[in-house]
Amino acid sequence: PVSQFVFSSGCTLRDGRIAFGSIAGCLLFDPQVIRPAAPKVEFRFTEFRLFYEPVTAQSAPGVLTAPIDRVEHIRLRHRQNTFSFGFTALDLYHSDKYLYTYRLEGFDGKWLPAGSYSGAEYTNIPPGEYRFRVRCIDKESRAVLVERAIELRVLPPWWATGTAMAVYLLALLALLCAAAHWWQRRQERRHMDEKLSLFIDIAHDIRTPLSMILGYADAIAADEGASDDVRADAQGIRAQGLKIKDLVTDLNTASKLDYDMQPLDLERVHLPRLLRSVVVEHVNSGLDELHPLELDLDENALDAVVLADERLIGRAVENAIANARLHNERGCRVQVTLAVRGE
Repeated sequence: PVSQFVFSSGCTLRDGRIAFGSIAGCLLFDPQVIRPAAPKVEFRFTEFRLFYEPVTAQSAPGVLTAPIDRVEHIRLRHRQNTFSFGFTALDLYHSDKYLYTYRLEGFDGKWLPAGSYSGAEYTNIPPGEYRFRVRCIDKESRAVLVERAIELRVLPPWWATGTAMAVYLLALLALLCAAAHWWQRRQERRHMDEKLSLFIDIAHDIRTPLSMILGYADAIAADEGASDDVRADAQGIRAQGLKIKDLVTDLNTASKLDYDMQPLDLERVHLPRLLRSVVVEHVNSGLDELHPLELDLDENALDAVVLADERLIGRAVENAIANARLHNERGCRVQVTLAVRGE
């Protein structure tokens, strides 16, 4: 490097370069290529406020774990959605040479000027993940000197968390399942109502001619001019007609029970008395010798009483006896037994 120059030996050339004479020769340089060195700026976050009140690591350890200038992440509850940042460049002699711009990524669509106040304020920020960025810019060259950033997260309320959403989804699925089940039951009920209505109509169609048959049988049985055999046959026709009428009524009742449309007439039923009456009725109807009918009552069942519908139990026993005779054409002994087992 040249350290000694000749006095009054400098000049400016036509191209703008400057020449200086020295003891070692001529020194040329172009002033256009000289650029001022960028100043080194110390940029700091100065404060953090919640609802316009300063917050520190001591006053709110759940928000700040260290001084704001050393914090990299901030987590806020959903109600802590109004806050502000303070920042500045540490240059006491040239503070008017700097501009500041900031942006909350995830909320702001562009960079915003800080103006004369070295800070940024936000209100009613929705839950989410954000990144607060701030830049210190040289006022003359508009060059970005320093940029700082802090990660920020605003938590959702409990009723908007993932767990709550899962509960809502399960509740919705349960509601849809319940609605589908109700609709299916409704369709099944409608189908059963249609079947029951058809059965009732058929039963009505059977009762009408049956009533006429019973009427003619009563008339013949009461006719004193008819022979005893004819009158006996008429009484038999009447007895069997009444059974058919009772059977149709029982079938109608059973259908209603299947569809939960017939309430049970519950009462205390003395079973020995009921069985005796059913067996006597079958014996009086004229059982053939191939199907003798017996009633066997244990001593411990002579006072047996149950809570039931007497008419339905009696019809069940009658049907059991009739089926035994029907399905054993070669003959069998039909025994009706009543016994008490256990306590």
